[in-house]
Amino acid sequence: MSKSKLMIAANKALEYITSQKLACTTANLSIWQNYFLGENKALISRIRSIQKSGQDFTEQVTNTLYEEYILRQHMRQKMGLDEVALSMIERSEALQNHIQLFCQKLAEKQKNLQGMKRDLSMAEVKEVINLILRQALQEMDEIEQEAQETILWLDKGMDNLQQARNLALEFEMNVHRDFLTGVPDQQYFRKQMEDLLNKSFSGLVHHRKFVVFYISQLDHYNETYSWLLGDSVIRQVTRVIQEQLAQYSGWQVMRYGGAGFVVMPTPSTQMSSLGIFIQSVIRSIENKSLVIKSTQQKLKQIDLCALLVPYEVYDTLDEVETKIKQGIERFKTSAVTHSMVLDLSEEAVA
Repeated sequence: MSKSKLMIAANKALEYITSQKLACTTANLSIWQNYFLGENKALISRIRSIQKSGQDFTEQVTNTLYEEYILRQHMRQKMGLDEVALSMIERSEALQNHIQLFCQKLAEKQKNLQGMKRDLSMAEVKEVINLILRQALQEMDEIEQEAQETILWLDKGMDNLQQARNLALEFEMNVHRDFLTGVPDQQYFRKQMEDLLNKSFSGLVHHRKFVVFYISQLDHYNETYSWLLGDSVIRQVTRVIQEQLAQYSGWQVMRYGGAGFVVMPTPSTQMSSLGIFIQSVIRSIENKSLVIKSTQQKLKQIDLCALLVPYEVYDTLDEVETKIKQGIERFKTSAVTHSMVLDLSEEAVA
Protein backbone atom coordinates (compact mmCIF):
# COMPACT_ATOMS: atom_id res chain seq x y z
CA MET A 1 0.00 0.00 0.00
CA SER A 2 1.42 3.38 -0.99
CA LYS A 3 2.31 5.97 1.62
CA SER A 4 0.28 8.59 -0.23
CA LYS A 5 -2.87 6.51 0.09
CA LEU A 6 -2.23 6.07 3.81
CA MET A 7 -1.66 9.80 4.25
CA ILE A 8 -4.86 10.69 2.40
CA ALA A 9 -6.82 8.27 4.59
CA ALA A 10 -5.15 9.65 7.73
CA ASN A 11 -6.02 13.24 6.75
CA LYS A 12 -9.64 12.26 6.07
CA ALA A 13 -9.75 10.49 9.43
CA LEU A 14 -8.48 13.59 11.25
CA GLU A 15 -10.98 15.81 9.43
CA TYR A 16 -13.85 13.49 10.29
CA ILE A 17 -12.82 13.13 13.96
CA THR A 18 -12.57 16.91 14.27
CA SER A 19 -15.88 17.59 12.51
CA GLN A 20 -17.73 15.01 14.64
CA LYS A 21 -16.00 16.20 17.84
CA LEU A 22 -14.73 12.70 18.61
CA ALA A 23 -11.84 12.08 20.99
CA CYS A 24 -8.49 12.09 19.16
CA THR A 25 -7.36 8.70 20.46
CA THR A 26 -5.32 5.89 18.93
CA ALA A 27 -8.48 3.79 18.65
CA ASN A 28 -10.42 6.51 16.78
CA LEU A 29 -7.53 7.32 14.45
CA SER A 30 -7.03 3.63 13.58
CA ILE A 31 -10.74 3.01 13.05
CA TRP A 32 -11.36 5.98 10.77
CA GLN A 33 -8.11 5.64 8.85
CA ASN A 34 -9.03 2.02 8.06
CA TYR A 35 -12.55 3.15 7.19
CA PHE A 36 -11.35 5.72 4.65
CA LEU A 37 -8.77 3.28 3.23
CA GLY A 38 -11.78 1.22 2.16
CA GLU A 39 -10.14 -2.21 2.49
CA ASN A 40 -11.52 -3.45 5.82
CA LYS A 41 -14.96 -4.48 4.54
CA ALA A 42 -16.17 -5.87 7.87
CA LEU A 43 -15.30 -2.61 9.68
CA ILE A 44 -16.94 -0.46 6.98
CA SER A 45 -20.11 -2.57 7.10
CA ARG A 46 -20.27 -2.34 10.89
CA ILE A 47 -19.73 1.45 10.95
CA ARG A 48 -22.43 2.01 8.34
CA SER A 49 -24.80 -0.16 10.33
CA ILE A 50 -24.13 1.94 13.45
CA GLN A 51 -24.62 5.16 11.49
CA LYS A 52 -27.94 3.95 10.06
CA SER A 53 -29.18 3.01 13.53
CA GLY A 54 -28.42 6.51 14.81
CA GLN A 55 -26.21 5.15 17.57
CA ASP A 56 -23.49 7.46 18.90
CA PHE A 57 -19.83 6.51 18.69
CA THR A 58 -19.36 6.33 22.44
CA GLU A 59 -16.14 5.23 24.10
CA GLN A 60 -17.54 1.72 24.56
CA VAL A 61 -18.58 1.47 20.89
CA THR A 62 -15.18 2.79 19.79
CA ASN A 63 -13.28 0.32 21.99
CA THR A 64 -15.38 -2.56 20.68
CA LEU A 65 -14.77 -1.57 17.04
CA TYR A 66 -11.04 -1.17 17.70
CA GLU A 67 -10.70 -4.57 19.37
CA GLU A 68 -12.95 -6.53 17.01
CA TYR A 69 -12.07 -5.04 13.63
CA ILE A 70 -8.56 -3.58 14.05
CA LEU A 71 -6.61 -5.53 16.67
CA ARG A 72 -8.10 -8.96 15.96
CA GLN A 73 -7.79 -8.60 12.19
CA HIS A 74 -4.18 -7.50 12.64
CA MET A 75 -3.51 -10.60 14.73
CA ARG A 76 -5.15 -12.88 12.18
CA GLN A 77 -3.15 -11.35 9.34
CA LYS A 78 0.04 -11.41 11.38
CA MET A 79 -0.30 -15.10 12.15
CA GLY A 80 -1.68 -16.08 8.73
CA LEU A 81 -4.89 -17.61 10.06
CA ASP A 82 -6.91 -16.90 6.94
CA GLU A 83 -4.25 -18.22 4.57
CA VAL A 84 -3.71 -21.43 6.57
CA ALA A 85 -7.43 -22.17 6.79
CA LEU A 86 -7.92 -21.48 3.07
CA SER A 87 -5.04 -23.71 2.01
CA MET A 88 -6.37 -26.53 4.23
CA ILE A 89 -9.75 -26.31 2.50
CA GLU A 90 -8.14 -26.28 -0.95
CA ARG A 91 -6.01 -29.33 -0.12
CA SER A 92 -9.06 -31.26 1.09
CA GLU A 93 -11.06 -30.32 -2.00
CA ALA A 94 -8.20 -31.39 -4.28
CA LEU A 95 -8.13 -34.84 -2.66
CA GLN A 96 -11.90 -35.14 -2.93
CA ASN A 97 -11.79 -34.21 -6.63
CA HIS A 98 -9.06 -36.79 -7.24
CA ILE A 99 -11.18 -39.54 -5.68
CA GLN A 100 -14.27 -38.49 -7.66
CA LEU A 101 -12.28 -38.47 -10.90
CA PHE A 102 -10.96 -41.95 -10.16
CA CYS A 103 -14.51 -43.26 -9.57
CA GLN A 104 -15.64 -41.72 -12.88
CA LYS A 105 -12.77 -43.39 -14.74
CA LEU A 106 -13.68 -46.78 -13.27
CA ALA A 107 -17.30 -46.32 -14.30
CA GLU A 108 -16.22 -45.47 -17.87
CA LYS A 109 -13.91 -48.50 -18.06
CA GLN A 110 -16.71 -50.74 -16.79
CA LYS A 111 -18.99 -49.39 -19.50
CA ASN A 112 -16.30 -49.97 -22.15
CA LEU A 113 -15.86 -53.57 -20.99
CA GLN A 114 -19.50 -54.30 -21.82
CA GLY A 115 -18.77 -53.41 -25.45
CA MET A 116 -15.48 -55.37 -25.52
CA LYS A 117 -17.23 -58.63 -24.64
CA ARG A 118 -18.91 -58.62 -28.03
CA ASP A 119 -15.67 -58.12 -30.01
CA LEU A 120 -12.97 -59.93 -28.03
CA SER A 121 -12.41 -63.50 -26.88
CA MET A 122 -12.81 -64.37 -23.19
CA ALA A 123 -9.02 -64.55 -22.73
CA GLU A 124 -8.55 -61.11 -24.27
CA VAL A 125 -11.32 -59.67 -22.10
CA LYS A 126 -9.67 -61.13 -18.97
CA GLU A 127 -6.34 -59.62 -20.00
CA VAL A 128 -7.95 -56.21 -20.46
CA ILE A 129 -9.69 -56.54 -17.08
CA ASN A 130 -6.41 -57.45 -15.36
CA LEU A 131 -4.71 -54.46 -16.98
CA ILE A 132 -7.50 -52.14 -15.83
CA LEU A 133 -7.35 -53.60 -12.32
CA ARG A 134 -3.58 -53.11 -12.13
CA GLN A 135 -3.97 -49.51 -13.23
CA ALA A 136 -6.81 -49.00 -10.75
CA LEU A 137 -4.84 -50.49 -7.86
CA GLN A 138 -1.81 -48.35 -8.74
CA GLU A 139 -3.96 -45.24 -8.79
CA MET A 140 -5.66 -46.30 -5.56
CA ASP A 141 -2.23 -46.58 -3.92
CA GLU A 142 -1.44 -43.07 -5.11
CA ILE A 143 -4.74 -41.75 -3.73
CA GLU A 144 -4.20 -43.55 -0.42
CA GLN A 145 -0.72 -42.06 -0.09
CA GLU A 146 -2.05 -38.64 -1.04
CA ALA A 147 -4.84 -39.03 1.52
CA GLN A 148 -2.39 -39.96 4.28
CA GLU A 149 -0.16 -37.01 3.42
CA THR A 150 -3.18 -34.72 3.35
CA ILE A 151 -4.44 -35.97 6.72
CA LEU A 152 -1.00 -35.45 8.27
CA TRP A 153 -0.81 -32.02 6.67
CA LEU A 154 -4.31 -31.14 7.88
CA ASP A 155 -3.47 -32.33 11.40
CA LYS A 156 -0.40 -30.12 11.39
CA GLY A 157 -2.48 -27.25 10.00
CA MET A 158 -5.07 -27.73 12.76
CA ASP A 159 -2.29 -27.66 15.37
CA ASN A 160 -0.98 -24.44 13.84
CA LEU A 161 -4.47 -22.94 13.86
CA GLN A 162 -4.98 -23.93 17.49
CA GLN A 163 -1.64 -22.40 18.46
CA ALA A 164 -2.58 -19.24 16.60
CA ARG A 165 -5.97 -19.10 18.32
CA ASN A 166 -4.27 -19.58 21.71
CA LEU A 167 -1.88 -16.74 20.88
CA ALA A 168 -4.79 -14.53 19.85
CA LEU A 169 -6.63 -15.40 23.08
CA GLU A 170 -3.50 -14.67 25.13
CA PHE A 171 -3.11 -11.37 23.30
CA GLU A 172 -6.73 -10.45 24.01
CA MET A 173 -6.31 -11.29 27.71
CA ASN A 174 -3.14 -9.20 27.90
CA VAL A 175 -5.01 -6.23 26.39
CA HIS A 176 -7.62 -6.57 29.17
CA ARG A 177 -5.34 -7.45 32.10
CA ASP A 178 -5.89 -5.72 35.44
CA PHE A 179 -2.60 -4.04 36.46
CA LEU A 180 -3.04 -4.64 40.22
CA THR A 181 -3.96 -8.34 40.22
CA GLY A 182 -2.75 -9.60 36.84
CA VAL A 183 -6.11 -11.24 36.07
CA PRO A 184 -8.42 -10.17 33.20
CA ASP A 185 -10.40 -7.01 33.93
CA GLN A 186 -14.11 -6.15 33.98
CA GLN A 187 -14.17 -5.28 30.28
CA TYR A 188 -12.88 -8.76 29.45
CA PHE A 189 -15.66 -10.27 31.59
CA ARG A 190 -18.22 -8.25 29.62
CA LYS A 191 -16.84 -9.53 26.32
CA GLN A 192 -16.78 -13.13 27.54
CA MET A 193 -20.29 -12.92 28.96
CA GLU A 194 -21.66 -11.29 25.81
CA ASP A 195 -20.13 -14.06 23.66
CA LEU A 196 -21.62 -16.67 25.99
CA LEU A 197 -25.07 -15.09 25.94
CA ASN A 198 -25.00 -14.91 22.15
CA LYS A 199 -24.73 -18.69 22.12
CA SER A 200 -28.02 -18.89 23.98
CA PHE A 201 -29.83 -18.22 20.69
CA SER A 202 -28.59 -21.60 19.46
CA GLY A 203 -29.68 -23.34 22.64
CA LEU A 204 -26.18 -23.82 24.08
CA VAL A 205 -27.02 -21.88 27.22
CA HIS A 206 -30.09 -22.64 29.29
CA HIS A 207 -29.73 -22.10 33.04
CA ARG A 208 -26.30 -21.61 34.54
CA LYS A 209 -24.58 -19.69 37.29
CA PHE A 210 -21.30 -17.96 37.97
CA VAL A 211 -19.75 -16.63 41.18
CA VAL A 212 -19.05 -13.05 42.22
CA PHE A 213 -16.81 -12.56 45.25
CA TYR A 214 -17.12 -9.18 46.99
CA ILE A 215 -14.75 -7.71 49.60
CA SER A 216 -17.33 -6.05 51.83
CA GLN A 217 -14.89 -4.12 54.05
CA LEU A 218 -12.60 -2.78 51.30
CA ASP A 219 -13.82 0.83 51.61
CA HIS A 220 -13.23 0.61 55.37
CA TYR A 221 -9.62 -0.52 54.86
CA ASN A 222 -8.98 2.24 52.31
CA GLU A 223 -10.50 5.04 54.41
CA THR A 224 -9.32 3.95 57.87
CA TYR A 225 -5.80 2.88 56.98
CA SER A 226 -4.62 3.49 53.38
CA TRP A 227 -5.11 2.53 49.77
CA LEU A 228 -1.95 0.46 50.06
CA LEU A 229 -3.63 -1.78 52.63
CA GLY A 230 -6.70 -2.02 50.41
CA ASP A 231 -4.51 -3.07 47.47
CA SER A 232 -2.85 -5.70 49.68
CA VAL A 233 -6.29 -7.11 50.54
CA ILE A 234 -7.24 -7.26 46.85
CA ARG A 235 -4.01 -9.09 45.97
CA GLN A 236 -4.47 -11.49 48.89
CA VAL A 237 -7.99 -12.38 47.75
CA THR A 238 -6.73 -12.84 44.17
CA ARG A 239 -4.04 -15.29 45.31
CA VAL A 240 -6.51 -17.32 47.37
CA ILE A 241 -9.01 -17.59 44.50
CA GLN A 242 -6.26 -18.60 42.06
CA GLU A 243 -4.95 -21.23 44.50
CA GLN A 244 -8.40 -22.76 44.86
CA LEU A 245 -8.97 -22.63 41.07
CA ALA A 246 -5.91 -24.83 40.46
CA GLN A 247 -8.08 -27.95 40.81
CA TYR A 248 -10.82 -26.68 38.46
CA SER A 249 -9.71 -26.93 34.84
CA GLY A 250 -11.02 -24.23 32.49
CA TRP A 251 -12.48 -21.94 35.18
CA GLN A 252 -11.61 -18.24 34.86
CA VAL A 253 -11.26 -15.46 37.42
CA MET A 254 -11.74 -11.82 36.37
CA ARG A 255 -11.70 -8.54 38.26
CA TYR A 256 -15.09 -6.86 38.59
CA GLY A 257 -15.14 -3.25 39.75
CA GLY A 258 -13.06 -2.14 42.72
CA ALA A 259 -13.99 -4.81 45.27
CA GLY A 260 -15.34 -7.66 43.14
CA PHE A 261 -14.12 -10.76 41.33
CA VAL A 262 -16.06 -12.94 38.88
CA VAL A 263 -15.31 -16.66 38.67
CA MET A 264 -16.74 -18.24 35.52
CA PRO A 265 -16.95 -22.05 35.58
CA THR A 266 -17.02 -24.23 32.46
CA PRO A 267 -20.48 -24.96 30.94
CA SER A 268 -20.30 -28.62 32.03
CA THR A 269 -19.76 -27.74 35.73
CA GLN A 270 -22.18 -29.24 38.23
CA MET A 271 -23.84 -26.63 40.42
CA SER A 272 -22.75 -28.52 43.56
CA SER A 273 -19.12 -27.85 42.60
CA LEU A 274 -19.76 -24.10 42.84
CA GLY A 275 -20.85 -24.44 46.47
CA ILE A 276 -17.77 -26.51 47.33
CA PHE A 277 -15.51 -24.00 45.60
CA ILE A 278 -17.09 -20.99 47.36
CA GLN A 279 -16.71 -22.58 50.79
CA SER A 280 -13.06 -23.50 50.11
CA VAL A 281 -12.26 -19.90 49.13
CA ILE A 282 -14.06 -18.42 52.17
CA ARG A 283 -12.41 -20.89 54.59
CA SER A 284 -9.00 -20.12 53.12
CA ILE A 285 -9.59 -16.35 53.46
CA GLU A 286 -10.75 -16.78 57.06
CA ASN A 287 -7.41 -18.40 57.88
CA LYS A 288 -5.50 -15.37 56.58
CA SER A 289 -4.70 -12.34 58.72
CA LEU A 290 -3.68 -8.77 57.95
CA VAL A 291 -0.83 -7.00 59.69
CA ILE A 292 0.05 -3.30 59.27
CA LYS A 293 3.85 -3.32 58.97
CA SER A 294 4.45 0.14 60.39
CA THR A 295 2.60 -0.57 63.67
CA GLN A 296 2.50 -4.40 63.62
CA GLN A 297 -1.23 -4.02 64.25
CA LYS A 298 -3.13 -7.21 63.48
CA LEU A 299 -6.52 -6.72 61.87
CA LYS A 300 -9.51 -8.99 61.91
CA GLN A 301 -10.01 -11.46 59.09
CA ILE A 302 -11.12 -10.33 55.62
CA ASP A 303 -14.88 -10.50 55.14
CA LEU A 304 -15.46 -12.03 51.71
CA CYS A 305 -19.02 -12.38 50.44
CA ALA A 306 -20.04 -14.66 47.58
CA LEU A 307 -22.85 -14.11 45.11
CA LEU A 308 -24.25 -16.89 42.90
CA VAL A 309 -25.58 -15.18 39.77
CA PRO A 310 -27.89 -17.13 37.44
CA TYR A 311 -28.14 -16.37 33.73
CA GLU A 312 -30.86 -17.68 31.46
CA VAL A 313 -31.59 -18.09 27.78
CA TYR A 314 -32.08 -14.67 26.13
CA ASP A 315 -30.62 -12.72 29.06
CA THR A 316 -28.74 -9.61 27.92
CA LEU A 317 -25.42 -8.37 29.27
CA ASP A 318 -27.19 -5.41 30.91
CA GLU A 319 -29.62 -7.76 32.66
CA VAL A 320 -26.77 -9.92 33.98
CA GLU A 321 -24.87 -6.88 35.27
CA THR A 322 -28.05 -5.59 36.91
CA LYS A 323 -28.27 -8.87 38.83
CA ILE A 324 -24.67 -8.43 39.99
CA LYS A 325 -25.31 -4.84 41.13
CA GLN A 326 -28.48 -5.87 42.99
CA GLY A 327 -26.60 -8.67 44.76
CA ILE A 328 -23.72 -6.41 45.77
CA GLU A 329 -26.22 -3.82 47.03
CA ARG A 330 -27.75 -6.53 49.20
CA PHE A 331 -24.32 -7.14 50.74
CA LYS A 332 -23.83 -3.42 51.42
CA THR A 333 -27.22 -2.99 53.09
CA SER A 334 -27.13 -6.25 55.05
CA ALA A 335 -26.65 -6.14 58.81
CA VAL A 336 -24.46 -9.25 58.59
CA THR A 337 -20.81 -8.32 59.21
CA HIS A 338 -19.14 -11.68 58.55
CA SER A 339 -18.68 -13.52 55.26
CA MET A 340 -21.97 -14.50 53.64
CA VAL A 341 -23.25 -16.35 50.53
CA LEU A 342 -26.23 -15.16 48.50
CA ASP A 343 -27.85 -17.23 45.74
CA LEU A 344 -29.95 -14.92 43.58
CA SER A 345 -31.83 -17.82 42.01
CA GLU A 346 -33.09 -18.92 45.44
CA GLU A 347 -33.17 -15.50 47.14
CA ALA A 348 -31.80 -17.14 50.27
CA VAL A 349 -28.93 -16.05 52.45
CA ALA A 350 -26.66 -18.68 54.01
